[in-house]
Amino acid sequence: MIFIPSILTSPMPSYYVCCPETGESETVTDLDRATDIYYSMSECESKYAYVRDDMGSLVLDYGDVLAAVENHYV
Repeated sequence: MIFIPSILTSPMPSYYVCCPETGESETVTDLDRATDIYYSMSECESKYAYVRDDMGSLVLDYGDVLAAVENHYV
């Protein structure tokens, strides 16, 4: 029996959008939608926000990451 990781058979990628300072997060399957959500999170709240793909790689980030690290949000 051959094992094929689900990430290779998954038809659509997913994107995790998060604003750690406010605790908001959402998972979507469209990068354009993820971009809209993360930009909205970071602009409306003036906070750091990021998007990661289903492999865990950072795709987008916006805001002051140093302040987020200093406050232990990331």
